[in-house]
Amino acid sequence: MNAYEILVIILSVTLFVLLVCSIVMVSLLIKLLQSLSRVSNKIEETTNNISETAKTMSKRLIPAIISSVVAVFVKQSRNKTKKGGSNE
Repeated sequence: MNAYEILVIILSVTLFVLLVCSIVMVSLLIKLLQSLSRVSNKIEETTNNISETAKTMSKRLIPAIISSVVAVFVKQSRNKTKKGGSNE
């Protein structure tokens, strides 16, 4: 065996090892991307649920807030009329 044959064998083995490593890395990358896809889908679903909950809460809370503000104004006007009526 001369030097050229030894270099060819070393290069062949090196290229084979690199090929196997790249195949393993690509398969791991595909698994990672699939996992990230599932996580992003769950995050999107959760965000949509939170958004819908916020919309529902705002639809239900706005009338309650308005009615409480009106009740405060009515109570204040009653107190003013009671105080004003007793002074006259």
